[in-house]
Amino acid sequence: MSEKRRNISGQPELLLGFARRARILIIGRENLSRFRNKLQFVLITEDISENSRKEILRDFRHYPVTQRYSTEELESFIGATGVKALGFMKSGLAQSLYSSLKNYRINAPGGGKPHGSITQPGAHFP
Repeated sequence: MSEKRRNISGQPELLLGFARRARILIIGRENLSRFRNKLQFVLITEDISENSRKEILRDFRHYPVTQRYSTEELESFIGATGVKALGFMKSGLAQSLYSSLKNYRINAPGGGKPHGSITQPGAHFP
């Protein structure tokens, strides 16, 4: 992999703008449910309510769910206001994004509950 490509893939903030332009973003919980079969992974904000967080973890337990960024940060990256949850359609770009965000995964691989319970904010799975 070239040095330039490695630097971009290590900065998911840059890739989020590309994802928006490539039309692989699924914004909002209703749309996530509608396009569930096309999902690569889900990203929720750090300021999402605990009830919404639990619902997303339950509803998307078979998909990687990552938690990173504030609503304001996402707004600056993708240009959409008030976004608390978004998904990424299956693609090479989504794989690169997930690779750079996988340390922020909050659900266990395989859809199970990590260590017998829903994780707390800040608990990460590689």
